Amino acid sequence: SRCLNHLKTLGIDRTDEMYLSTALGGLNQGVTPLEMTAAYVPFANGGTYYTPITFTKICDTNGGLILSNEPKASTVYEKAGTTTLMTEMLQSVVTNGTGTAAAIKNGAGQKIAVAGKTGTTTSSVDYWFAGYTPYYTCSVWYGYEFNKPISTAEKGAAAKLWAAIMSRVHENLSPRPFTTSSEGLVSCTICKYSGMLPSAICNSDPRGDAIITATFISGTEPTQTCQVHQTVTICTRARDDAGKYYRASEYCKDYTKKEITGTYREISDLSYQYMILEDAFPRDWDYELTHSLEVCPFCTAVFGGITPPAGGEGTGGEGVGGDENPGETSGNTAEIIINTFNPQYSYNWYKLSKNGVIIK
Repeated sequence: SRCLNHLKTLGIDRTDEMYLSTALGGLNQGVTPLEMTAAYVPFANGGTYYTPITFTKICDTNGGLILSNEPKASTVYEKAGTTTLMTEMLQSVVTNGTGTAAAIKNGAGQKIAVAGKTGTTTSSVDYWFAGYTPYYTCSVWYGYEFNKPISTAEKGAAAKLWAAIMSRVHENLSPRPFTTSSEGLVSCTICKYSGMLPSAICNSDPRGDAIITATFISGTEPTQTCQVHQTVTICTRARDDAGKYYRASEYCKDYTKKEITGTYREISDLSYQYMILEDAFPRDWDYELTHSLEVCPFCTAVFGGITPPAGGEGTGGEGVGGDENPGETSGNTAEIIINTFNPQYSYNWYKLSKNGVIIK
């Protein structure tokens, strides 16, 4: 209800929509481009909301005032730092985020400052771009009259339309910065993936240095150190269900072990299983470390010792890691090892000598 009450101060009254989907922006009544544009205005002008109007005054043929229509103003954000932070974040959407198509220039080819946000609903039924410059605020909705998915060829269409419109509007306007305030704000270095203070390994992220300078309202800056980045030793012989290399066991060979730095985010068991079953991983999953609690099962079993059942068939024996000599295994065929493991694993297979000693 707190969020809905705040939304009402921005001219979007949906206080009767107490649905779970509302938390994700799924409003039953929806939002019009006019409402969305008006809601973005406070970000652009220091926190003041203005009720949208379509005219300011009506005069007779002699210039005499017949009707005046002054917009009603109300303060939504009292702290200038709030709108400054929002503008900084929304500018990054256009400079290096999902809204790069909304970047514009004036008629002289000079860049105009733009801040804004893209929006996409379930199944790509709606595309949005709402944004503002130091001069004007504008919102674009792109979609069909009925709920019909938009083709991938039209991806970014809302931002492109926004840019086409606003480029003409700003054709004869000179570039100028947004009006911002540093009052009550502090800057500090953080890890851009965790939002916490950087650890010693945040600059070793495989995507490049993850340490950035960010601005916070004083008192809200992070105090804890990044726990998302971790450095682990993995084995390149086997992968888990999510396609990640297992952590190395004590039996893994030096030439298959590798020390890597990546991210390890808290993911619920239910979400993790869903990602595996549906093959629905985050776009940055390539940089995530294994979430399996097991160590490399291949090296642990093969070099740790396997006692196959009589006849050399089956899927195991007395267990893993029992032999005194981790360089030997009890069987004499590769089939014993193959049958021991889930075929989903990706292994670099070895040849076996007649006495069962594994040879590269």
